Amino acid sequence: MAATTLGRQVLLGGVALLLVAGCEEASERQAAVPADEDWQAVQAYLDRDTAWHRDKSKDKGPHPPIENAVAAARRIVAAASHPKLAASAEFLIEHPAGLSETAADDMALGLRALMAHVGADWTTVDSYRQHHAEWSRQLADAADSSQRDALMDRRPGPLPALAAAAAIAELDGHQRRQEAAVFLVENSSRRLPDELAATGVKTLLDHFPQYDGWQELFDSGGVARLGSELLEAIASRVSGPLLKATARYHLAASLIDDANSWTTTDEARQQLRSRARDAVVGLSGDVGDKEFEHQRRGDDGTQPAGTFADAEADLLFRLDHATAGGTLPEATGNRLDGEQESLSAYAGKVVLVDFWATWCAPCIRALPKLRQLHRELAADRFALLAISVDDELETVTSFMAEEPMPWANWHVGSESAVGRAWNVTAFPTYILVDGQGTILARTTQLDDRLISLAEDAVANAA
Repeated sequence: MAATTLGRQVLLGGVALLLVAGCEEASERQAAVPADEDWQAVQAYLDRDTAWHRDKSKDKGPHPPIENAVAAARRIVAAASHPKLAASAEFLIEHPAGLSETAADDMALGLRALMAHVGADWTTVDSYRQHHAEWSRQLADAADSSQRDALMDRRPGPLPALAAAAAIAELDGHQRRQEAAVFLVENSSRRLPDELAATGVKTLLDHFPQYDGWQELFDSGGVARLGSELLEAIASRVSGPLLKATARYHLAASLIDDANSWTTTDEARQQLRSRARDAVVGLSGDVGDKEFEHQRRGDDGTQPAGTFADAEADLLFRLDHATAGGTLPEATGNRLDGEQESLSAYAGKVVLVDFWATWCAPCIRALPKLRQLHRELAADRFALLAISVDDELETVTSFMAEEPMPWANWHVGSESAVGRAWNVTAFPTYILVDGQGTILARTTQLDDRLISLAEDAVANAA
């Protein structure tokens, strides 16, 4: 992809025009609610949200609705002089994801408003860096867990600095432009918009072709979770066999994730799997014996292990045997009674594999639905297989004395070969296979789509 094309695709490109358009659009929806009541609505939601997350009881009820708080925050950012503008913008960036139907628009509006508020001011970035370094030093020196907990509550927020860096990254000729782009990639996280890291990557590709710090950016984690389009551009434009191999690895992993998405059609899934295979095969090339730290870990979970050749083999295995459209591999695990069992024991049945743990709240919340599936689907055509990743077997058996799980259960521990081979990194992870072992779906949500797919598979197996 040409640099000029990437430049036109920068999501935050034309910041000044977007800011004006966003503010004008928001201004057309002037609130009938007084400004102070707007912030009270936002703060009330934040208080309820905090209380809900701290409540560990099983009957705490559904998550508090966010719609009124989002509407109030949008009204505040439309009033450019409101004293809570920055706080409301940060609220729109951080909180609506997964809770508001307008989450993408909320996040974009909040980011535009915050960028306009802080401006292209490098001192905001520099100040955050200093405060974060001091906070990190204090955290390292904390005498006990209570001090560490108190410090965690005072962790400096990166959003104003990220907004300032995004504004700088859009300015031709700014002396801090490259540094701002790097800051965006290194300091974005899963809780923040991927567009921030994407803006940093696109700025480096389009305006700093000689930039030589890509390996460090991959190590930071910000690049790896960007979409396949950007990863493909990086893989085609960076130099050096190690870096190209790293970029191809993450490109293939991204394409595999896309293949597992619910929104992917069967035809598109085949294309994604083919593109992933093209990226994987031969990626290790002349660097196959070089150490690769991004994927494989030793049994203790701390020491890097494996080479680029291992990484290539891992990805091919994942593509063929742990991705929708592939076939589930043979595997063995220990049942709770200590006896070994093979997946082949379930041949001919539709199987829902559930990687779970007693410490995983979403795993536990899914138990009523799993019990219903177990009751309603024919036992001669359907099986549930729960695979516990708890460290200790006794933890699982004690839990199940209070929470019955009357289906097949394996205990493999936190560092199992099957978990690593299937790249299970989130819990719960559900893998649904048909009677021939073809993977129908891989997801972290036991929602109506997965349940319906399981029911249809069982019906078709009749």
